Amino acid sequence: MKHILKLALAFLPALSLTTACTDQKPSEVGHLVDAMDSSLWDHSQWISVADAPVVEGHVSGENELAADGASCFLSEITNDKKVTSARWMTSGLGVYDIYVNGQLVGEEILKPGFLHPYKTRRSFTYDITDAIAKGKGDTNTFAAQVAPGWWADKIVTPWGHDGMVGKKTAFRGVLELTFDDGSVAYYGTNTTDWRAGIAGPVKHAGIFDGETYDARELPGYETPEKLSTPEVNTEFKGDILPIIEQYGEIDCTRFYDMERQERHTKGRNAPKTDDMPDDEYKRIYGASALWKRKNAERRKEYNREYYARRKIAQHADGMSADGRSLRRRAHTVGVLVPNDDNPQFSHTL
Repeated sequence: MKHILKLALAFLPALSLTTACTDQKPSEVGHLVDAMDSSLWDHSQWISVADAPVVEGHVSGENELAADGASCFLSEITNDKKVTSARWMTSGLGVYDIYVNGQLVGEEILKPGFLHPYKTRRSFTYDITDAIAKGKGDTNTFAAQVAPGWWADKIVTPWGHDGMVGKKTAFRGVLELTFDDGSVAYYGTNTTDWRAGIAGPVKHAGIFDGETYDARELPGYETPEKLSTPEVNTEFKGDILPIIEQYGEIDCTRFYDMERQERHTKGRNAPKTDDMPDDEYKRIYGASALWKRKNAERRKEYNREYYARRKIAQHADGMSADGRSLRRRAHTVGVLVPNDDNPQFSHTL
């Protein structure tokens, strides 16, 4: 019994150390609030890790995993004056979490959610006043971790696509500090004040494939020596839309259905003909609406040509002609009649 007691007492320090090492989840701070004005995005840029790994080649069974590692972003900001309130508007190309002074911000998971990879990113704005040091001259650390999900992952990438739909994960944010004299300052993500790198305990992550996590590694915001100057990411050309302003209090069970309904309604009500360029029309109303518009234009043009050729055929034969007789005389009038639904069945008049 004495030997057993000695063994138990000898093991307790190791057990305590193990518990301390595995219970390092940062406490959550901040809460979701209404979005800041969308024009403030002009203060920021999408930034990526310059040497981040990228999936190359056709995505298939032997090449379907997202790139290894998670992108970490870090910036330190010193208060010019005493701070009375702070808000942080954020978005990501990939699943992201944000941290202030080592504390996880918000309780939302898998931000920004399953969205159209080319058209929409959701932004999440947090009141982080309780997480920062507010005194004049105090320095606060702001960080983000972005994994490939929803962007550079197979969940949004068609089979056989050349690489993932998104090449590199990216982060974008605008910090608003309100000072005690009423003045306001904005700090956005850029390549001057931010650092980035592949760092932290997340070694691989994917929506379908789960996460490989090495608990021996320190978080990226605690290893600034692994980070360097980021690069501007220009992959995403769509809109950043705020989560709260769009839907009010979030009901996660209906969020994606509402996003789908929003796209469907826009497409259904899209004007069939106007002078809007194709790229702009597609961005606003969707690819399906653009296809319908272009198909309507093709059919309109085809009808003009068809009836013009029909009159020529009638005049040449001196008799009335319907569609079937025109097809029978295909060898006399060489005009291609397209079949938009089945191009392989197009025929010649």
